[in-house]
Amino acid sequence: MRRLPVCRTRDDAGKSLNHGAWWRGIRPASGPGGGQVALVWVPHFLFTFHMESPQAPGETTVSVDACSAAFAIFQMEEDLLDTPPAEGEVLPGLVPRDEALKTGRHRLVQAIMRRRGSHGPKPVPGELLREETILFPFWLAYVTRKDGRLDIRLHNAATGEPGGNQTRTGVLHAFVALSRDQEGDPPGKGRA
Repeated sequence: MRRLPVCRTRDDAGKSLNHGAWWRGIRPASGPGGGQVALVWVPHFLFTFHMESPQAPGETTVSVDACSAAFAIFQMEEDLLDTPPAEGEVLPGLVPRDEALKTGRHRLVQAIMRRRGSHGPKPVPGELLREETILFPFWLAYVTRKDGRLDIRLHNAATGEPGGNQTRTGVLHAFVALSRDQEGDPPGKGRA
């Protein structure tokens, strides 16, 4: 399975996760990951569609998070590596492939329809040309909220962007699934 590279260090992620307006009232926690910043790998489906367009037919690749069904147009094909992860927990996929494909096609149509400035007929995703599952790296930090609840924050280790709420929820659900499958192994302590 191919993966994106880890471009942000653990220290960079720790600084980013411990700073910003969202951090007020939240403190680092000694949770299932031992209170440290841990690396996790989130599987994503990649679907490449032939774009049917009278002006210029082409291809578009989308990614659908296999834990949360979060959608994005994927533009990092040249960054994918063929080597397996050297560290971190590979999370289980929770979204079935057929559901991910349906989500990817539907959300791509929505993104095209929202595009401004284009006149005439808009391209439509047609035939599925390629598909694969890849791994996205995220740095994860456990935090304690004001009300005492344990929570997590994510930092995309490939892009340096914060992980969104949908991805965070998917990661939490994946940890629940892992804890059911691997009783005795705390989340964040597995191997790649």
